[in-house]
Amino acid sequence: MIKCCFAVILSLSAAVSVSAQRYGRADAIQNYMRGGQSDPRLLLQIRIQGKRLYFRRSDLRKMPRSAVILPDPATGTTHTYEGVDFETLIPSTEYQSGSDIIEISFDTHQTMMISRADLDPAERPIVVDTVDGKKLTGYVPYYFIARTRQDNAAPIKNVRRISVKSSSRSSAMTSSLDS
Repeated sequence: MIKCCFAVILSLSAAVSVSAQRYGRADAIQNYMRGGQSDPRLLLQIRIQGKRLYFRRSDLRKMPRSAVILPDPATGTTHTYEGVDFETLIPSTEYQSGSDIIEISFDTHQTMMISRADLDPAERPIVVDTVDGKKLTGYVPYYFIARTRQDNAAPIKNVRRISVKSSSRSSAMTSSLDS
């Protein structure tokens, strides 16, 4: 009888530790077994002329790499940002117009628009996934750096989506919003 009760208690304790707990994640036991190191498939979305392209960190690692060195104005130290040129991520046939606008969605519902005419022609925009040799982590591990003609360059952190829009379409949208 004691052996039977011990077997029932042991089987119940094993079932409780494997099943999802209240307000917990269903994959908690798998994350625990891996030592808490989860590597989710975090995607970067790029929209261009109605098409959506998705890139994983592993996709970016296979592409030709670029590096940019920028000083941090708060601390005065320099950081090396490594990633992929933005122009290599999109089809070259669809990114020819110099009047395009690059719209970057980052953080929580924040957007920034940069005209391609304002970009420095000597420097290409870069999508960053590594800073000072360390992979970026978090829910959105991508930065975007673009140097303007006024020599301004600062990393835009937590980039979720990058859209390329023609300026004629965006000006039509703003005029329809004004009326």
